[in-house]
Amino acid sequence: QTLDSKSLMIGIDPKGEIYVDERRVDLMSLHSIVERKLQQQPGQSVILIADKDVRTAIVIAVMDECRVAGATSIALAAKGE
Repeated sequence: QTLDSKSLMIGIDPKGEIYVDERRVDLMSLHSIVERKLQQQPGQSVILIADKDVRTAIVIAVMDECRVAGATSIALAAKGE
């Protein structure tokens, strides 16, 4: 739980839809959301939890947006059976 409180969790479901704080967002608004959250908690790491069936291109696009928004630490986890 300590990790969760110090990390920004971003999820990508099997359809490729993106979630931040369990709220669906689009790729266009992801940059400003991540940037704002990183300003509120500098040094916060990003944990990207993607369904195993999500296309790699979507995962890379989300990671790129996070980097451009200022994330310096991005961890990737796969979800699914």
